[in-house]
Amino acid sequence: MKIANFAKTSETKFGLTSNSLSYKKIAFLYNILMLKTNTMRHFFLTLLLIIFTTICYAKADITAYHLTTDNGLPDNNVRCLKFDSKGFLWFATQYSLYRYDGYSYRQYQRSTKGDMSLMPSNRIVSINNWTDNQLLFRFNTNQLLLYNLESDKLVAFCDSVTFYKSMYSHNSMHLYDNLGRLFVYDNKNGTLRYTDSNVGKSFTLHIIDDELRQLAVDLKIYIVTDKEGRVWVSTNGNGLFIYYPTTGELQHLTTQDYPDLLPSNHIVAITLDMAGDIVISNTRYGLTRLHVGNKKEAETIKFGKSRLNDDNEVKVLTRLQSGEIVAATAAGQVYSVDEIGEFKSFAQLPSNVQYNNIGNMPDGSLWATTRSRGVFLKDRFYMDGQRTDHVVVDNKRRVWVASVEGLIAVAEPKKDGSYGEFQRLFTNEKLLETRQFLYDKHNRIWIGSNGGVVSFCPDELLTNPKSYQLYKLKNSSGSIASTNCLHLDHLGYLWVGTTHNGLYRSNIPLSKIVNHVDIQFEDLSNEIITNLSIQSIISDRQGNMWIGTENGCTCYNPKNHKASQFLSDDNRLLNYCNPNCTVALSNGNVWFGTLDGIVVHNLKQGLHDKRQRNLEFTELIINGQPTYRMTSSPLGEVNINGVQKVTLAHNQNSLTINVSDMNIFSGNITTYRYFMEGIDEWSETTTSNSVNYQNLLPGRYIFHVEAICGGSKTEERMLEIVISEPWWNTWWAYIIYIVIAAVVVIVIYNENRKKRILRQRMRDEHLLTEYRLKFFTNISHEFRTPLTLILSSIDKLEQLSATSSTIKGSIQMMRQNSQRLKRLIDQLMEFRKIETGNLQLRVQETDVSTFIYNIPVGGINLS
Repeated sequence: MKIANFAKTSETKFGLTSNSLSYKKIAFLYNILMLKTNTMRHFFLTLLLIIFTTICYAKADITAYHLTTDNGLPDNNVRCLKFDSKGFLWFATQYSLYRYDGYSYRQYQRSTKGDMSLMPSNRIVSINNWTDNQLLFRFNTNQLLLYNLESDKLVAFCDSVTFYKSMYSHNSMHLYDNLGRLFVYDNKNGTLRYTDSNVGKSFTLHIIDDELRQLAVDLKIYIVTDKEGRVWVSTNGNGLFIYYPTTGELQHLTTQDYPDLLPSNHIVAITLDMAGDIVISNTRYGLTRLHVGNKKEAETIKFGKSRLNDDNEVKVLTRLQSGEIVAATAAGQVYSVDEIGEFKSFAQLPSNVQYNNIGNMPDGSLWATTRSRGVFLKDRFYMDGQRTDHVVVDNKRRVWVASVEGLIAVAEPKKDGSYGEFQRLFTNEKLLETRQFLYDKHNRIWIGSNGGVVSFCPDELLTNPKSYQLYKLKNSSGSIASTNCLHLDHLGYLWVGTTHNGLYRSNIPLSKIVNHVDIQFEDLSNEIITNLSIQSIISDRQGNMWIGTENGCTCYNPKNHKASQFLSDDNRLLNYCNPNCTVALSNGNVWFGTLDGIVVHNLKQGLHDKRQRNLEFTELIINGQPTYRMTSSPLGEVNINGVQKVTLAHNQNSLTINVSDMNIFSGNITTYRYFMEGIDEWSETTTSNSVNYQNLLPGRYIFHVEAICGGSKTEERMLEIVISEPWWNTWWAYIIYIVIAAVVVIVIYNENRKKRILRQRMRDEHLLTEYRLKFFTNISHEFRTPLTLILSSIDKLEQLSATSSTIKGSIQMMRQNSQRLKRLIDQLMEFRKIETGNLQLRVQETDVSTFIYNIPVGGINLS
């Protein structure tokens, strides 16, 4: 009877079934405990239940990320949700449908125009994947619509098969998970049963208690099986259940026991994202992503008890010549730390001093730079009251001191071992903000300054203050990088970390420098890191380079050019590496001094993010107008190489391209790099997922983009953009231009031909008239000569007195007609004067009656 009660308690409280391995172990131990006294039995039973509860609940290391209206969600009341094949999150609220790409939300609502007019209402009750490129929406009216991801349009759903219909029988309900497996829910006792046909095994889960069954109207039981085979069961009122098939154990998550994971026990939707994590919707509490992982967080070494305490902020972390590791905190405490993390006070330096760096002199004594006490050398402070950051000792035992506050000084050693007054250098130069010195094997000192990297020989500089070389580190925008740290690797290459400008490395080992112009610095930022503020650099025994930044650290293998990112999700203070605070241990561990102690990393730890990511073009804004059809084949085609192609008009030449790696719920920051062939080179890494190009000329462009998140890169994506020529600059326009030009030439030719013919005719008429005038002129001259002789003969006849009156009348008539003929000939000759313009009008009086009378008189005698 007691065993039965215990079984019932185990099943009710912990969800254990009789076939559970844990149940069988507990039942066995319970039988043993029944032989003991009541006091011992109750003690061991309580202890056993506590241990089991801890084991059971610690089975899954679950972390949560909440997305609510506080961080951008349009509405906390999400009713259903689903991820499509590209990684976009689709979810519906009471009044709208949304698509989320990790950066922006696109809203879909019923409209009277276009395909949105097919929506019967704005209330969608379920979203499901129909095919790889289609989503199926079910509305509150039970109408079904398909959404095509390629065409970005809603279409009617014509399949007669009832989609995801729940089949009810007496007191039972049939449910299906995301793999299509059938689960049977028995409403009588609130259990869920599944039989695995492959292995012939079944399990029963108790998920709803009697009280909830009586109160709940709609239990909304949904089932999802993740990639590891865990079965997740969500309920509307009883939280979330996780079933582990390998152990037969059931974990029950409620907001009372796990307030950080579940803001509410009322879960109305559950789905699986691209990375295999669970995403749930809590009534009026937005969305929650649940990540299950057995990832071991980085080991830490703490000197204080609480966060945000100067006792834990590590300002100095270095290894001395003796091999001893020394750490100093912002509180002024100095510790000696062994490789297993045990620490004790370091008594060789004064306490309650804020140290910036610690090292050894050639004789083994200590030097230390401080925040306000100058530099500690040979058991005393020099330059008291000033800040110092780093010290280097040259081959003549001169001490060189640097500071970020504009100090570079040198002091000569005295015979007694102390040092004289420090002489300031570079007093007229703007290269004085220095954090670190580096002294190479060729007796040259390298300085990391705000103006770049400075190199000089100590003896030459003290003789000639201008005897130094400056190497300016410029990024793609042309700005000069401020140097933060230096490191010389085992091959002799100089690595340079900068503030906000990334990582650089010398192109040749320092040992091969003949002239200072031989050395150049290569920008490795885009290849290695995601954060451009480099704080520290160190190499381990395998030749890997460890780079500490303001947001985590990176391990880079120069041989295979692979990089791994190391981040802490729980404590972001551990991601901020303080300047030049790092040591590499013989066991392969690398320590970094952070804002919250020392963080321990190694390559086996594997903290880099291995989540699957799909880099997608999410939006194309043309001349300020959004275009959304970019999930598969935007505005046109996909060529045979898989490069998406967009063809635009000539005036659609101002573009904004938005991308996303669908990093919707991860806490890691994604950075991007862009490159447009023919326009620019690869950009610096940036957190912006948007890039703009203005006034592109007609032509063909290929846009490249890649994303980096959690130390892993996505596959490079390309988008081919074709800006069409304007119609007046196309081949067919040129043909029209040629035709029009030919027509114009023909018309002009014909017109000129007509004019030439007309001019020729006019010339011919002019010549003919000229010839006629010449002819008449010549004839007139010929007529005039005999006429003059006739008139002369008439004059002689008139002078004869013997002439009869009859003859005189005839002579008179002859004179009159001869004179008339002479006048006509003279008039004919005057036409010539008209052509030449020599005719002059001479007006004189005449007797008109006589003139008229004489006209007929000349012919009277003839009649």
